Amino acid sequence: PHCAAGTVMLAMLYRYNRKLFYPAVPVLISLYVATVYGRYHYTADGIAGILAAVFVLKFSPKFATGVRDVIELLKRLLASGQLRIRLQTREKRYQS
Repeated sequence: PHCAAGTVMLAMLYRYNRKLFYPAVPVLISLYVATVYGRYHYTADGIAGILAAVFVLKFSPKFATGVRDVIELLKRLLASGQLRIRLQTREKRYQS
């Protein structure tokens, strides 16, 4: 998780705040090195974390768009009455 979080931070800084990106690069590279040097993870774990972060950065916009589409569809179905959701509260569930 250390390397994945660092990779996402670097990507977001590069995209949205270049002034902070350049000072953050050595800090986050030292995080990658320290993760292995401190024996918190193997090198393969760090590489897997970086690859996982790249995967998430690539596919999260598509996933978010899909989730938004599903939410909009559910809102339309609820508004039209075609879908009914019965919410059950904790209090009702435990009443005898």
